[in-house]
Amino acid sequence: MFILAFQFPFNVLDRRFERVSMPKSSKRYARSIFLQGLLTTQNGLRLDAPVELLNLQKEYHDRLAKHHVKAVGFAVSFVANNDALDYFLFGVDTEKQLQDILDLEPYELNDISILDALMEKTAEKWLDSRKWN
Repeated sequence: MFILAFQFPFNVLDRRFERVSMPKSSKRYARSIFLQGLLTTQNGLRLDAPVELLNLQKEYHDRLAKHHVKAVGFAVSFVANNDALDYFLFGVDTEKQLQDILDLEPYELNDISILDALMEKTAEKWLDSRKWN
């Protein structure tokens, strides 16, 4: 018998794999939980990024700010509290970034609905950073 491991993109805007049925004995790893930085910082994209993508980033961060939610904590809490996966991966550039994430105060995500309208109008091409040119 094989134990399978699946790795898939998963974050607050990209939930395509949330309802995919996988064998019970498999391990599910989420990656791209910060969507290449779009979900963690208001200015993490290249200045020559497509205007539609920059607008998505701005609207996302505006919604979080309206509800007094910190972006990194929200992104990590969403994946950490989701039953669709067992583990998640994230990348850091510095030791300080890693320590900041490890020291986060988790959010209780009783209502993710602050992003529902944004998710509905987000084009699937913006969920795949390979298409951001």
